[in-house]
Amino acid sequence: MESFYGFLEEFELRDSEEYFIRFDISPSKQLNVILENQRNLIVENDIEAVSSFLLELKLNKSKLKEFSTLSERTVREGQWYRIYLEEEGEVSAIQYQSLDNNEGIQKFISKIEFIDGRTSLGKKISSVISLDKIKDSSEKSITEILNNIKLPSLITVYNVGQGGCNAICDSLGVPLLYFDFGGGIGQNSYTYSNKHKFCFTESPPIILSHWDKDHWVSAEFDNISLDTNWIVPRQKIGVSHLKLARKLFMRGNLYIYPSHLTSIPFNAGMLIKNIGKSINDSGISLISRIKFKNDYFTTLLPGDCKYKNIPYINKMKFNGLIATHHGGHYTRDVKIPLARRSNRIVYSYGLNNTFNHPRNHSIRKHLNAYWNNRLDTTNGNIMLGPKFKTKIPTQPCRNRSCTLQIKQN
Repeated sequence: MESFYGFLEEFELRDSEEYFIRFDISPSKQLNVILENQRNLIVENDIEAVSSFLLELKLNKSKLKEFSTLSERTVREGQWYRIYLEEEGEVSAIQYQSLDNNEGIQKFISKIEFIDGRTSLGKKISSVISLDKIKDSSEKSITEILNNIKLPSLITVYNVGQGGCNAICDSLGVPLLYFDFGGGIGQNSYTYSNKHKFCFTESPPIILSHWDKDHWVSAEFDNISLDTNWIVPRQKIGVSHLKLARKLFMRGNLYIYPSHLTSIPFNAGMLIKNIGKSINDSGISLISRIKFKNDYFTTLLPGDCKYKNIPYINKMKFNGLIATHHGGHYTRDVKIPLARRSNRIVYSYGLNNTFNHPRNHSIRKHLNAYWNNRLDTTNGNIMLGPKFKTKIPTQPCRNRSCTLQIKQN
C-alpha cells in the first residue's frame, strides 16, 4: 500500500449519477520531510525533490458514499486528503506520471482521509504548500505590464483540447497578451495531442484566470513562456502548482494580483477579481475592449468562473463571450451576460472529453440569452473582432515559427 497527500483540484458532476475527480498527489514520505523542515519553498529548491502526479477517477453517487470524506455536501476543491493506493481493489483510479502522459497507470483506492485544515498537519500543509511567502504585487507594477502592450485588433481562442488558452492580438494575429495558457491533461490529454508552438515575438504577458492545470499546462511544454511576466491570483495550490510558481518567481516573472483590488483597468480592457470562494470562482476574469470607429468591441473572458461571481458585468453588453467553464454544468439557474446584436460565443473544449462539455443545458441557456452565433475550438483556432467578415490574417511566420494560424471567424 502506498500513501500520498492529495490536493483536490477537480470535483465535477459528469451527469446525474457520476462524478469526475482529480487530485494532485505526492508521496507522503517525500512531503513529510518538507513539512518538517518548513522552509520557504519559493526560494529554496527542496520542492524539486518531491514527485507530483495526477490521480483521476470517476465515481458514481452510490460508490461515493463509501468515502465519507468525499461527501457531496462538504467536499471542496482546494482541500487536502491522504490517499492510500494499492495494486488491486474495487475503486479504480488512473495515476499519470507527467502532465503530457496520456497513458496512466491503473491503481486502486483503498482509503481517502480528509486532512482538516485546523489540525497541526493541515496547518503545516496549507502554510508550506502555498503562495503565502510572496507578497501581493503593486497595482502600479501590474498596470505597467499591461499598458506596455500595443493596442489590439483581435481576440483569439486556441484549440488546446479540453483546456483554455486565449490571446489579445494585433491585426496579424500576433499575441500581445495571453489569457490562460492551458490544454487537455490526464484522461483528456489526447484532446491536446498536437501541442502548440506559441508566439512570443511581442513578449506577451500571461494572465492566469485560476490555478487549475488545464489553464496553465502549456508552460510545461513551452519553456519560453517562463521568461515572460505572469499575473496570477492568490489561491490554494498543490505541489505541481508550487513548482510552476517557483520557476516564475526565481526568474522575477511572478506577479500576484493584489487581493484588495476589485479591478485593474488598462489600455486594452480590464482585469477583474472574481468574488466567489472556489478555485474556479475566486480568480481573475478579463474584459477586452478593441476600439472600432466610435465604439468598442467588448469581449468577456471568464475562465471557469460563474458569471454571478464576476463584478461589473450585469449591466454590460458584450460582442464576444468565451462560454465559462468550457460550457460546463450549472446546478442552478444563472444569469447569462447580455449580448449585443452583433455577437459571437466560443466554446473551448476537447472532443469526447470526460466532463461531457459543453453541456446541452448550458448551450440552451446561452441561446436563450441571444448568444446565437457559435464557434467551437474543436474546428480550429478562432478569431473574434470588430469585423466578423474580415479575411483571416496569415501569421507573419507562416506557421514556421508557431502553430497559431487562425482557422475560423
